[in-house]
Amino acid sequence: MSQKGYKCLHIPSGRIFVSRHVVFNEQVFPFRSESMDGTATATSNSTRYSNHYTLWAPVFYPQQPGPTRPADALGLSTNSINTSVSAAPAQDAQRSPNSNSSDRVADQTSSAVNSSHLPISHSVASSSTSSSSSTMVTSSSSHPMTTRSKDHTRRSRKFPDFVAFLATTPTDADPTNFAQASKQPQWQEAMTKEFQALLQNKTWILVPPPVDQHIVGCKWIFKTKRHANGTIERYKARLVAKGYTQEEGVDYFDTFSPVVRPTTIRIVLSVAVSNQWVIRQLDINNAFLHGELHETVYMQQPPGFVNTSHSSHVCLLKKAIYGLKQSPRAWFHTLSSALTEFGFIGSKFDPSLFIAHHNNHTTIVLVYVDDIIITGTSTTAVNNLIATLQQRFALKDLGPLHFFLGIAVTNNKDGMILSQKQYILNLLCRTHMTNAQPVSTPMAVNTTLSKYDGEPFHDPKLYRAVVGALQYITITRPDITFPVNKCSQFMHSPTLAHWTAVKRILRYLKGSVSHGLHLKPSTSTQLHAYTDSDWAGCPDDRRSTSAFCIYLGSNLVSWSSKKQPTVSKSSTEAEYRSLALAGAELVWVQYILRELHVPLFQPLVLWCDNIGATYLASNQMFHARTKHVEIDFHFIRERVVNKQLMVKFIPSKDQIADGLTKGLTASRNGASFDKSRRTCRSNRSVLPQNRSCLDLKAHNHRPDESDDRASKRFYPSKKWKAESEDEKKDPWGKEKEMPTLCRFFSI
Repeated sequence: MSQKGYKCLHIPSGRIFVSRHVVFNEQVFPFRSESMDGTATATSNSTRYSNHYTLWAPVFYPQQPGPTRPADALGLSTNSINTSVSAAPAQDAQRSPNSNSSDRVADQTSSAVNSSHLPISHSVASSSTSSSSSTMVTSSSSHPMTTRSKDHTRRSRKFPDFVAFLATTPTDADPTNFAQASKQPQWQEAMTKEFQALLQNKTWILVPPPVDQHIVGCKWIFKTKRHANGTIERYKARLVAKGYTQEEGVDYFDTFSPVVRPTTIRIVLSVAVSNQWVIRQLDINNAFLHGELHETVYMQQPPGFVNTSHSSHVCLLKKAIYGLKQSPRAWFHTLSSALTEFGFIGSKFDPSLFIAHHNNHTTIVLVYVDDIIITGTSTTAVNNLIATLQQRFALKDLGPLHFFLGIAVTNNKDGMILSQKQYILNLLCRTHMTNAQPVSTPMAVNTTLSKYDGEPFHDPKLYRAVVGALQYITITRPDITFPVNKCSQFMHSPTLAHWTAVKRILRYLKGSVSHGLHLKPSTSTQLHAYTDSDWAGCPDDRRSTSAFCIYLGSNLVSWSSKKQPTVSKSSTEAEYRSLALAGAELVWVQYILRELHVPLFQPLVLWCDNIGATYLASNQMFHARTKHVEIDFHFIRERVVNKQLMVKFIPSKDQIADGLTKGLTASRNGASFDKSRRTCRSNRSVLPQNRSCLDLKAHNHRPDESDDRASKRFYPSKKWKAESEDEKKDPWGKEKEMPTLCRFFSI
């Protein structure tokens, strides 16, 4: 057989399944009844499975050494066994409900069960078989080896991550409406708790229904909150308004509310880890209820909690409530006003980042709706801020950062690890991919996806839901950014070929479910980026893909893989557009670090594997071939001339961003996973260790279709070599820690 695993019998259906993940229960034996004297119960139970087990009769091998055949050990000839097995289907076919053959079969099977307690076939259950089986069971039980059945002990078993998670996750789904939840006590308690919080917060007042006003409906939403390991934390019931029934200009006006960017979170965490700052996590209870409404909104009374004295009244909302279109904006305005009173200043480059500098101490607040991260140079200042917020809002101090926005945060001596293992396991479970075969790469080499490939996929809604979940996983998994970007381009009309590409990403995630983003303490604050592009990679419109990854010291803080908006006429043009995109992101990260008072001692560095693009950025030349990229040209040239940015060459084999523009082989996919140590080991270094990246000759480089390096006139002069040697040292003369691909994802 091509399958490996245990044969399992599903008793209700009588079917046999092969599974690799089996939990052994030695305390229950379904074929053994309480009365072993051949009663009707034992006979009927045995008869149910006798026909099935005729084809799967166990063969007992002798304990003593010798050339004795298995058939001789049972006291039967080989011909008798073969005849019984082959004749079993014929007996079943000839048997009728009114014949007595069934009774004879049941009696023989019951006798076999009583004698050996094993589900053997009736055709081999003779008197000699019973005696032989009994003798063998006795000799087997008298073996000197101590087994678990003898000493009555059970040893804990270690299962793979996804098996252990599924074992701790209940199969019952959350209720979808009030009628279902009202029948379960845990959800009744959750609804009562939420309703009491609404009344305590004075969210509404009951008034007679107005005649000329629109009344918004409401409903209950139920969600089981879980810890990072998958265990149940609490049952959450939330009353939400049916905001989709609101009318713009009547019930609401402005709705936009900012949230912190994932790149900002990674930058702040990288700085905090490098400086060993305390990092705390807060959760605001019923955050939207603290927002003040400036519009008049009427809502129906909550289902199940209608006031008996005023059953016809409606709720005039005084505070914002979940579901209203303006609720996020109202809550953010309330929180930002409070932080401003406490001395914080909102960032000009990320509105959800708040910074306070007092007495040579820096305190930082990151806001993502009702989830808040607080860190800073002073532990006392952080504790004082938490105490002040507790006086203003009802919040929970969750202690050190450990689980934020579905991301598990693990701290160890080597830094901090960000992982979305639970989120990935949930996605694998929802897509029924828990038993899929893992693969070593998220996308096969030379894979090109087109909107004309294959037949239309039968469930576009499922495709969009899975790809949307994969987009969220890219917050900590840059290794799947490019394939997810490619699959996201076919949301409007997915095909079977596109769904196959999505399933390959899921198979890759199953094999690397424990991978994450590793932020290490670093003494360097240099900002450097790696840029790459594929020229005319899309077969439909021949547009290129721009990609970059930005490091703060040795920590990866930002990355992107994005399709270019226009067609590039050459690979140099495509690479130059990638330079402009990465340069803009580098400047933005630089501004964030300046607001955090993080010193930057060296100019920004862009590593590019296209000699033509590096030469174009470093020399004052302009002609008709580059006129259509004039904006990008001036953006990069201006910073290069002012020595704010340096564009340098790196060979393609050392280009980190290469995996963000194309599918790679397993050996080049960044890192190999060590199953025994559960760590990531880099297969290649990012930069050459013994010589400068720029000290390269044309005969030492193999040009490909993605660059213009074949022409020797583009290669840099020898005077650049001395400059590159000094770049490996920091301002204090120490050797810099060069980033490696294992910074992409480690365990």
